[in-house]
Amino acid sequence: MYRCKFYKGDYRERQEQANADRCAAYVEHHFNSSTSPNASYAVAISGANASQTSRNWGRWYAQAAAREFSLSVGGVAPRGVPRRAAGRPDAKTGPRTKRS
Repeated sequence: MYRCKFYKGDYRERQEQANADRCAAYVEHHFNSSTSPNASYAVAISGANASQTSRNWGRWYAQAAAREFSLSVGGVAPRGVPRRAAGRPDAKTGPRTKRS
């Protein structure tokens, strides 16, 4: 069984706390993070190396958010892990420490 934990602080601090806890999954939710005041869809972004289980969960989450806020579903968008995310927990290999 897993438990849900909420992290506080700036983005980097939250990532470091999740790494220290060796979390199995790390989820950030951003409401309408574009410059447009009109949100039109819900999407989950996963790592390019995310497991099918992670992608399925992301798809479910995007659908649930879309239903809740009457939005269209954008699905799951796999992305590579950007350089600024070097300290993020990784969906396939588990949390890792910040690189120097």
